[in-house]
Formats: sequence, structure tokens, C-alpha cells
Amino acid sequence: MTANGPEIAIIGAGPAGLSAALNAARAGHSVVVLEAEEGVGGMSASFVVAGQRVDFGSHRLHRATDPTHLGLLRELLGDDLQTRTRNGRIRLDRSWVAFPLRPVDMLRHLPKKFAARAAFDAVTGGLGRPSADTFAAQIRAGLGPAVAQAFYEPYALKLWGTPASALDGELARRRVSAGSARDVLAKLVKGTQPGGREFLYPRLSYGQICESLANAAVDAGAEIRLSTPVTGLDLRTDRTEVRTGAASSATEPLSPGMVWSTAPVGVIAQVTEPGPPPEVTQALAQLRYRAMVLVYLVCDQDRYTPFDAHYFPGLD
Repeated sequence: MTANGPEIAIIGAGPAGLSAALNAARAGHSVVVLEAEEGVGGMSASFVVAGQRVDFGSHRLHRATDPTHLGLLRELLGDDLQTRTRNGRIRLDRSWVAFPLRPVDMLRHLPKKFAARAAFDAVTGGLGRPSADTFAAQIRAGLGPAVAQAFYEPYALKLWGTPASALDGELARRRVSAGSARDVLAKLVKGTQPGGREFLYPRLSYGQICESLANAAVDAGAEIRLSTPVTGLDLRTDRTEVRTGAASSATEPLSPGMVWSTAPVGVIAQVTEPGPPPEVTQALAQLRYRAMVLVYLVCDQDRYTPFDAHYFPGLD
């Protein structure tokens, strides 16, 4: 800490904020993390239902994670970072198809009409450019109309509440890992190899990642203040003043050398002085967020299903 406060104040104790705090503290900087909630992790946290640790929806850590980040998590979690095999399935036209896709299972369970249409699209597709830069056009150009109509378009509507034709093409580029028939074939080959369907998951649920990051950051010298929402960011001087609505007695404004924020940009814009230009404020006011209700069903048995995920693209 300096006379006026920490060198760095970090807003948000999710994975990004905690990783930043850990790296900065290990580099010798004084760091304070400000978190509005009662615990760390944000949407990557875990909580207890009927004695069982559960997550905010489906989370898994892929082996394609940046080696630097993965190395840090292996350091912090050790043997608690377990290797598991993906074993999901998709409901297509009253049939269950394994996901990730597997050649033998596809031959046995893909609906015949859908398989014929998808095969035709795979042979004839990939020759033209998308008709527009939309989610639907990107999928249709890369994977064909059959796959788009049966899975991605209805699933996109369910997830985002907006027709796939009205969603930006960047969403498809970021969220759909197989963008062409060639990509699908490569994934099929990978899925037949040892480790091709594996993912990583902490022994004590996904929230263990952020809990371990938080503990390591504190051990490195960082301070984490929970139940401390940021209510004001004053940028009118050469040193930022951070005001908080903490429930504790530590409510004096902070004057850090710099502020790193992982909070939504709209939230930060609301508490910053001076605020952004009017056109930015107006644009932020037009942002809409899609909420999701998570239902946790407690079953009086050891295991409900051998599958780790079930995908229902149909709107019914």
C-alpha cells in the first residue's frame, strides 16, 4: 500500500479479476480486489444444493485452454484438477445422437432423412460465401441448411431469444468450433483418439478454480474485500478515487494508482465521474441482456444419468 491507497484496485473477483490480482501481487504490487457479492467467482462460482456442490449451469475446462493459464491452474489445484470424458447427447427427430459426435454412433442413430440431407450439404457446401454476416448465414454456408435448421437455428433462438438470422455472424465464429464439413470430419477423427473427448474439471466443482485463485492471491499479499460494491469512480484528478458501499467499516474512499475493471462496461459507466459522452450512454441504455433460469432437481438416487449433458434443440 502507498500513503494514498494500493497501487492497483481491481473491480470484480471473478476468474479474470482474481488472476490479475494474483499475477500483480506476485510481481510485487500492492493490490485490493473489490467484489460486490459475498463470495468470489461470479458466474464461475459454486454453491450447495441438498449437500451437493453445484455450478451456475454447465462449466468445463477444455484442454485447448491457453498453456499459461492451464499451467497456473495445475499448480494451484494439483491432483484436484481431474480428467473426465465428455459423454453428452443431442435429441434430433426423436433420436439420441452422441455428442461429441462419434462415427459409429452417427451411423446407428442419426435420423436417415437428416443424415442424407447433411451428407448432401457436406458434399456441395463450402463453395460459396455467406449471404450475410449473420449467425444463420455463417452456419448455412459452413455446415449446410440441414444442420442449421435441425440444430443451430432453433438452439440459438432458445438461448438468445432472437432468430439466428438477426444475430451477428461473429457469434457463430466465436461459439461454433466446427465451421465446415472438414472441421466436423477432423473432430470425428479426434474423437476416436485417446484423450480426444476429455475435459478437465476440479474435484470440488468448478468454483474451486476461483477459490484457489483467491487463496493464492491472498497468500501473495493481495487483499480481497467482499460485499464491497463500487459506487463511484472519480477520474477528475490525477489519481482515481474509488468509493464503495461496503457493509463493513472500511468505507473510506480508495486512491489507487490505477484501476482494473472486470465489471460490465455499463455498470462502470454508471458510476464513473465524469461520465461517458451522451452517445455512449444512449448506446449502453439500448443493451439488452438475456436471463436464464437454472433448475436443480434433487433425485433420491446415486446417479440420475450416465450422460453429462443433454441437448434439446427443438423449441418444444
